[in-house]
Amino acid sequence: MNLALLVLKDAAQRAVQEDVCTPAVRLALRVLRPCLASSDLLTTYWTAAKESVGKPWGGAQQAHRWLVAELVKRQHAVWAEFR
Repeated sequence: MNLALLVLKDAAQRAVQEDVCTPAVRLALRVLRPCLASSDLLTTYWTAAKESVGKPWGGAQQAHRWLVAELVKRQHAVWAEFR
């Protein structure tokens, strides 16, 4: 789970400059799916990453924070660097 979050964090930081909707990001999102009540936040992340290219603000970074907050809320062991 934490490795998937690391992949998503890295992608969120790069999303402003390049398209990060890659198989690695899709796999990371699928890994997190069983840990969440619904796939809404995963869809939000994907959409934000797709729409972030060329924009100075990072919607994918906010979506990543929402994912982390939901995982912490559901009492999953999330690395401190993501909190």
